Amino acid sequence: MIAYAIYLLSREGVVTTNYILNLRDYLDKNFEKEWQSDLTGVYLAGALHILRKEDDAGKLIARYRIGQHDPEAL
Repeated sequence: MIAYAIYLLSREGVVTTNYILNLRDYLDKNFEKEWQSDLTGVYLAGALHILRKEDDAGKLIARYRIGQHDPEAL
């Protein structure tokens, strides 16, 4: 839910670039193959879009597919 918090802060006008970079580093180290295709990636893409980082946001949101998730993760 950290990604959601970052998204909400971004919506409120807080510059969250460092939060996004730190979270992405952590996720890349610990969940490299999973995080970009779940809601974490969607929230970070939304935050990046708000920060006008359109290329990064577009690349991230393109990896999300509705309905493709790990049922054991629920």
